[in-house]
Amino acid sequence: MIAYHGRHLDVVRMVAEAAQLAVLPEPPRRIGPLAVAARYQAAQSQARIGGDAYAVQRTAFGVRLLIADVRGKGMGAVSAVSVLLGAFREAAEEEAELPALAGRMERALLRESEQIPPPGATLLLVTDGVTEARDHTGTFFDPSARLAGHGPFGDPQEVIDLLVREVEEWTGGPRDDDMAVLAVTRRPAP
Repeated sequence: MIAYHGRHLDVVRMVAEAAQLAVLPEPPRRIGPLAVAARYQAAQSQARIGGDAYAVQRTAFGVRLLIADVRGKGMGAVSAVSVLLGAFREAAEEEAELPALAGRMERALLRESEQIPPPGATLLLVTDGVTEARDHTGTFFDPSARLAGHGPFGDPQEVIDLLVREVEEWTGGPRDDDMAVLAVTRRPAP
């Protein structure tokens, strides 16, 4: 029985590693006059899949670089990274201006999120004023951990109010950075 679980774990790790490499291939070592290096390293030594991403692409508008950290772990995060990188690769070729490129990637993620959550799910978007808020020991605020177990939320304002209270409690005083929060709750079909 132990041998079976060991083999099963090895297979799961190989599949996870293959998925990660398919989504996040190594960039070329040289692009025009630039030398490039990248590394993906999971936080846990046994994990080989996650939501951090990078991309390097030469376009008619110059070399475009992307670095991203998608909230979550496992296949859900890999799915979001896949959508983000696909949107980046396409939009980088077509958008001359970086704000337009960012807008196309955001729209792709929002389209994908509309397909994933069942009615009642809430998509919460935050700036680094939330994720980089620190407590008195210097520990960063983790919205996922602090909001776990709350909900479901009938109104997106409820999750924002809860998040703001949690951040204020976490920091115990003024924050060092501005904070912007957007929540969208998918309503059941009429």
